[in-house]
Amino acid sequence: MVEVHLSPTRFCFIFLAILMAMGLAAINYDNNLVYFILFLLGSLALVSVVYTYRNLARVTIEVGNVWPVFAGGSLRFTLLISNRSQESVYSLRMGCPDLPEGGEPVNCETVPAGATKTLEMVMPVYRRGRHHLDEMLVTSLFPLGILRAFARAPMRMEYIVYPKPAGNRPWPDTETDYRTQDDGHLRGGDDFYGVRKYVAGESQRHIDWKAVARGRPLMVKEFLGGGTGRQWFSWTDVSGMADEARLSQLAQWMIEADEAGGKYGLRIPGVEISPSSGPRHYHRCLRALALFHPPRQSPS
Repeated sequence: MVEVHLSPTRFCFIFLAILMAMGLAAINYDNNLVYFILFLLGSLALVSVVYTYRNLARVTIEVGNVWPVFAGGSLRFTLLISNRSQESVYSLRMGCPDLPEGGEPVNCETVPAGATKTLEMVMPVYRRGRHHLDEMLVTSLFPLGILRAFARAPMRMEYIVYPKPAGNRPWPDTETDYRTQDDGHLRGGDDFYGVRKYVAGESQRHIDWKAVARGRPLMVKEFLGGGTGRQWFSWTDVSGMADEARLSQLAQWMIEADEAGGKYGLRIPGVEISPSSGPRHYHRCLRALALFHPPRQSPS
C-alpha cells in the first residue's frame, strides 16, 4: 500500500463556483428543484472524496524487468501494478517527475480486482554509470476529476547505463598465444569472420559492396586464419582520446566483437576480463565500461 494525498484540481474550483451560483439562485428564487440539484451535486462531490482516496490506496507497485541500455538511448522497464482488493482500480497515471530525464507519464486504465497488471515504461537516459530510481509518482483523477489523488510509491530500482557506442578506429591486432593454445583466431586468413565499419584510407578489396547496393553504410569483410590467438581491447588501444570518447570506442568494439561471434577480452585500468564470448560476457564487459572511473591525473 502507498500513502495517498489529495489535492483539488482546477475543475474543483469551477465546480465550487457553480455550486455557489446555484445556492444563491435557490435562495433568491426559493426554487425547490434548484435546491435538490444543489444538494445532489454536493453529495456526489463529498462521496467522490472517499472513492478518489480508496482508488489509489488499494494498489501496490513493484519493478519487473529492466533492459540494458546505452547512453543516449531509452531505458525500458516494467511495473507490476497489483490490486489486492475486491474492487477494480481505474485511471492510474505513472511518472518520474523528479528525474530530469523522466520521460512521458504512462496511463493504466483498469486493474481488475485481485489482479496484477504489467505496464512498460520508457525513459530517456543520457549519462553512463549506475543510477537509482527511488520512487514513482502515481496519480488518479477517478471518479469525477475534481480531486487529484497522488502517492509516491517506493521503487528501489537500480539500473546500469552503458557508454554510448561511437568511434571508427580499426580493431587492434590479435595477440598470438601458442603457450596456452587459446581458442581465439588470427586475422588475415580465408574464413569469413564478420564485418566492421570501413575506415578511410583502407583497401577497398574487402568492402561489402552488396550491402552498399542495398543502401547500407560502407562495411569491410574480415577473414580469419587457423592460428590461435587472443583478441584484446585495451585502454592503451584508444590512447589520444578523451576518457568518455575512449569508453565509447571500446563499447563500439564490444558490439562489433559480439556480433562477429569470436572470443574477446577487455583491459582497462583496474579491470581485466579474460577473452570469452556470449551474452553474459558481452554484458560483463559493457558493465565494466559503464562503472569505470578514469584514474585521476596527478598534479604536475
